[in-house]
Amino acid sequence: MPGKGPGTRQKKPNKDSSSNGATPLNLKISVCCCFDTNSEPIRVQVTLFLMIRLNKETKLLGYNGETLINKIRQRTENLFMTGQLMCSEAVLTVLNQGLKGGLSPEIAVRITSGLPEGFGKSGCTCGALSAGVIALGLFLGRNGPGILNNRTVYTASRELHERFKTKFGATCCRVLTKNIEVGTKSHFRFCARYAGEISDQTARIVLDHEPERLELADWTYLNQTDSKMSARIKQLTNIFRSK
Repeated sequence: MPGKGPGTRQKKPNKDSSSNGATPLNLKISVCCCFDTNSEPIRVQVTLFLMIRLNKETKLLGYNGETLINKIRQRTENLFMTGQLMCSEAVLTVLNQGLKGGLSPEIAVRITSGLPEGFGKSGCTCGALSAGVIALGLFLGRNGPGILNNRTVYTASRELHERFKTKFGATCCRVLTKNIEVGTKSHFRFCARYAGEISDQTARIVLDHEPERLELADWTYLNQTDSKMSARIKQLTNIFRSK
């Protein structure tokens, strides 16, 4: 076209590091439009400025977030498989301590000690799932009476329930363990899987709402792995201390 101005230009991204560790990415695109009139071509420039910040939180939500969730799962399964805690106790204990829920370890065990095997061997809702809902209340629940201030925890609890049911086909302990003899190695392996999955999914939901807890995580605690022998020594030590 006669009198056509320069075509589209695109500048290379400029990287600039800031004091807070962010890496901004600036993209500047110039679009030139020409009109075939008797006068000189009119140049219309549209500038798009895009800044993407890859800060610490974003990085943690990626690699470190998955690593943290995996550690939470493993620690939950380990406490159950070594006989230190029941499924529900392990779920709340690990989530509380790993993500800094604020409860003492003793209280975390107490308030979930009646949930194993579907509410004290009643075969109802899986104890691990119940403990996961309690953990959601701890992190996302409301602080007192109010109007519509329970929406977050309601939605989170329903989501956890649906994820568990979709994966395992049921939420009742008697259904989940109908072909398993309680107290056997198979029982511990199956229920360890349920407890680990609940800890995993609960942690994901909590971190979706409160990603800042990634920086509060107790990695020292979560990196622990007990053998059956060391677990038994801990149990005996606690017995003597309580006397």
